[in-house]
Amino acid sequence: MVGSGCRGQSGLGFASTVAVARVLGKSAFGEFCAVQGTLVMFQAFAGMALGLTATKHVAEYRDTDPLKAGRIISLSGAVAFVSGFLFALAMAVFAPLLAARTLAAPQLAGALAVSAVSLVFLSVNAAQLGALAGMEDFKSLAILNTSVAAIGLPLIAGGAISKTRRGCSVGYRNSWRPDVRPESPRTETGSGSIQHPNL
Repeated sequence: MVGSGCRGQSGLGFASTVAVARVLGKSAFGEFCAVQGTLVMFQAFAGMALGLTATKHVAEYRDTDPLKAGRIISLSGAVAFVSGFLFALAMAVFAPLLAARTLAAPQLAGALAVSAVSLVFLSVNAAQLGALAGMEDFKSLAILNTSVAAIGLPLIAGGAISKTRRGCSVGYRNSWRPDVRPESPRTETGSGSIQHPNL
């Protein structure tokens, strides 16, 4: 199931990349990739490795101390949201400076600012997926990854039809939104349930 999910996500991601490249052309596609590369760099810091942290501690405590595992899931999600928001704010504020000095392309400032919103969704998503991995719920992981890629394909390709980098960035940002949702009060596992206390 995990392998199928990874193959589905990779295949759909490749298809969206090809579609965007063909619609935008070499120059605009290169600029779009520059924006995405900058987003990936910020996401590496915004995520704070919370996905790995959630995986390790949820796997450790899900059977012996479900309440503690639930607190870890809630805390990692909250920290991921705050961290993602702060880095998104920083990226949006400094977008003109990044575009002009780092990328030497002042026209990319708008696309960078639009893409910055994705950091919130990406950070929370990483923490939630890490928690699912810790609970060994690989079926849900595969379904989520494939769903995000399937939703992202028409959104990103649709944004590319506008012939602008900003349209693609909006499509990429929105493709992650369905995967980030509030956690339910109880998450069922194979050996019981994990409590999610309110912070």
